[in-house]
Amino acid sequence: MTPTALAGRRIVITRPAHQAQRLANSIRAAGGEAVVLPLLEVSAIDNVTELVQLRGELANYAVAVFVSSNAIDFSLPVLLQNQTWPLETAIAVMGESSLAALRQFGLANSEDLNACLPPILMPQGQQDSEVLLQHPALATERIAGRKVLILRGNGGRPLLGDVLRERGADVRYLTCYRRSCPSYSSEQLAALWQPTVSAICISSSEGLRNLWQMLDAAGRVKLAETTLVVPHARIAVEARHLGLVQIQLSEPGDSGILACLAQL
Repeated sequence: MTPTALAGRRIVITRPAHQAQRLANSIRAAGGEAVVLPLLEVSAIDNVTELVQLRGELANYAVAVFVSSNAIDFSLPVLLQNQTWPLETAIAVMGESSLAALRQFGLANSEDLNACLPPILMPQGQQDSEVLLQHPALATERIAGRKVLILRGNGGRPLLGDVLRERGADVRYLTCYRRSCPSYSSEQLAALWQPTVSAICISSSEGLRNLWQMLDAAGRVKLAETTLVVPHARIAVEARHLGLVQIQLSEPGDSGILACLAQL
């Protein structure tokens, strides 16, 4: 992307603060103005007893699913304390950001996922539970009767666990971080629209719902007039449910979002 590809554009990034800077820097490098307004706050859980106890049990699981890079960042420092990851326990992640997080912990050192030890399962294309569930390693004949661990934040979609249980897996959920809605003053939210916003990058359905609840009637009108760049069709569906129509679906990841912004 050229240094002027986004010149004159004011773009709002709504990822959690610690995940927003890379995209913000890329927007600025392309000449745009990046405004970081997190719509989710992510923090550690108060009690890590379950995570500590899990250290000695990891090898009992056929697959450990990390639903996000946050799940990796908040659980692996505890799980890998004074030990290595058992090679017999496959790791499943949703996309490239989680794969990059695994590399930070030395658990994905090959570009060829089939050559990784422990084995790494990742959906190709759309990065979500639906596509992950199509992986051959999670087929009924491979997963029935085996234990699956799902590491996630509080709440979250039940689809993955429900389907795996239907396939005969013994599924355990473990909450390893906490998601919450941030708080902004009416003045902070009003300033969001001044000067004009070119686009708002919405990274999750939960974040979009948080923003909608924060805004007053005038703010919701402004939101409806603003282009939303979303990396997943599920977020687009949520936006339409709220009556928002200025929606651009991007490819996942920073590169996909930047390409979409450049085409607006």
